[in-house]
Amino acid sequence: MLLQPPLGSTPNDNDTVAVFLNNPDRARGQDGAFERLQLLSAGDSASSVAIADLNGDRRPDLAATNDRAPGATRPQSNDVSVYLQNRNGTFGVPPSPANRDASNPDLFVPNAEYAAGEGSTAIAAADVGGDKKPDLVVANLNSDDVSVLLNDGDGAFAQPPANYPALDGPRAVTVADFDRDKDLDFAVPYQGGSAISVPLVSVFVNDGDGDFVRRDFQGGTNSRGITSARLDRDKKPDLAAPDRTTSPDQVVVLLNTTGDD
Repeated sequence: MLLQPPLGSTPNDNDTVAVFLNNPDRARGQDGAFERLQLLSAGDSASSVAIADLNGDRRPDLAATNDRAPGATRPQSNDVSVYLQNRNGTFGVPPSPANRDASNPDLFVPNAEYAAGEGSTAIAAADVGGDKKPDLVVANLNSDDVSVLLNDGDGAFAQPPANYPALDGPRAVTVADFDRDKDLDFAVPYQGGSAISVPLVSVFVNDGDGDFVRRDFQGGTNSRGITSARLDRDKKPDLAAPDRTTSPDQVVVLLNTTGDD
């Protein structure tokens, strides 16, 4: 499955999420591997998508952040749209007079929308609550915080979210057990803005009791992406993020030193 927000080929290209299914038969024919299954109505400037079984029915669902564009007035901004997968493989709720999106009246709409912070630009789905239910972690570029939306197990999420203060412009998010205590943590990089000395990455360490403690790591500024993986051989997840303040631009690797003396 391939997801693309926004589609870029509709009159309201910032307000949709496109779902593409992998088609091996077409791939063998050398004419493309993906076919569009569905176009979904979203909020202002849908910017990031996460996939997980949010309601425990063994079907993958979708969650998309809606990053309010400058001057936008639609009420669906600065939130997360959740699309549960139906038995026929489609996502969301069919349009009706009661729920139709005036900008995209023929598109399926979200099952629910949940408030996050301002400028919610990136999302990850993972069990940060430790109850075997995938929760949502959202980086909020404009309010300079990270929202954690805990899952009740049926695909609904706690409101208001728990918002954790960050630094200037968190732009992406990745989830991993950085301190290897079997509780998932998360990390965000910073776009930076006017704060020249903003650290490259903050790691929010899960204390195991439903709270997160921020730790900042210096390395650069104006970073707009992040990923976590074991990059060396010590079985600890490391971090890699781009740094756009250097010339030429570079990728910064932060090796995990948890437990190192």
